[in-house]
Amino acid sequence: MNVPDSLSIPQVPMPDPRQFANDLIQAAVAATNSNRKDPSSDLNEQGLVKALIAVANQSWRMGSALIDAETSEPKANLTPQDIRKLSNALDAIRECIQGLGLKVIDRTGEAFDSGLPDQVVTEEPQEAISKERIIRTIRPTIMWNQTMVQRGEIDIAVPTSKK
Repeated sequence: MNVPDSLSIPQVPMPDPRQFANDLIQAAVAATNSNRKDPSSDLNEQGLVKALIAVANQSWRMGSALIDAETSEPKANLTPQDIRKLSNALDAIRECIQGLGLKVIDRTGEAFDSGLPDQVVTEEPQEAISKERIIRTIRPTIMWNQTMVQRGEIDIAVPTSKK
């Protein structure tokens, strides 16, 4: 079928995927570095790319263990193999995150200290405890190269009667 030139859609050149990814990473690194005070702690682009690829790979593995390939719905029952896959993928993601200098701190189960940087969201009175305890982490505290970049949010249990 011959389409008149006035109706034809011009070809839009697609960006080179490698160049696009490289530009995106450079922009992310530049944005990150512009917020830093210590120039000696600049991110290594190659290390960042490797970490992002590893996280993407592991998130795919987690998805393949959780989502039924035929229905695209969450699996009703996880097999022991699925649980192992999820655990291994999660461990690999945590290693990548730590390799980038990020530390995720979940304080659940720890004794509460009013000097912690975490924000207390709720206080739940509980009997049979003598000291305040952190019973739930809503958002973890996240440190990047010893600098807090996310303040944690926690729920604490408090004794019903203070002595």
